[in-house]
Amino acid sequence: MKSCLKMLRGDGLLTFLLSNIVLAATLCIPLLFCFRRVLIMAQEATSDSASGELLVILGLCLKGNCATDDFIARLDRGVQLYQEAGNKKVLLLGGITKDNTVSEAECGRAYLLSQGVSDEDIYVEGQSRNTLENLHFARPVMKSWGSVVFISNRYHLARCSLLAQGLGLEHQLCAAECVFHMSPTVLLRLAIEAYYCHWYMTGKYWSILTKNRKSLDRIS
Repeated sequence: MKSCLKMLRGDGLLTFLLSNIVLAATLCIPLLFCFRRVLIMAQEATSDSASGELLVILGLCLKGNCATDDFIARLDRGVQLYQEAGNKKVLLLGGITKDNTVSEAECGRAYLLSQGVSDEDIYVEGQSRNTLENLHFARPVMKSWGSVVFISNRYHLARCSLLAQGLGLEHQLCAAECVFHMSPTVLLRLAIEAYYCHWYMTGKYWSILTKNRKSLDRIS
């Protein structure tokens, strides 16, 4: 959360404040609906092979230039689907965040290569700093492939799908984890994702209401 707040500027700060005002005025009821959506998608998502030819692995903030367990889970699922199908390409998303000096995408690329994925089958988008930028910057590539498969942790899938829908991306979802397990850590992550979803929806509807073309171009 702190890393995202540091990147707030202009419309992002305004919609962040608006989102909190809405939650305060509605006793956080919209947040409960967002949480329900995030939880259901986390529970019901499949981790099986998907029909899309392009596997899109969402980046995740590195720790000391190294992939975290959750990021490795995403990468391992991508490797599995790649090996099962034999004719898929992989798109890695994620730039340099926090105090790291290596982009999430390049870190993921090195891991995939170590697992036997061909360098010719890997695409990299290493400029983005958050999920919305991940999808926005890589949209031209994904559009050219038609339907794509987003691979991420279960708690993150609802936001991925919500943002992808806003950008007009035809997509499928694939969970990094085989099954959903609830824990205090997962519960916190689900709550944070619910907040991000509410923030995004607040910004989207505010941009539509005010006809803010600059903001709409970033999210649609």
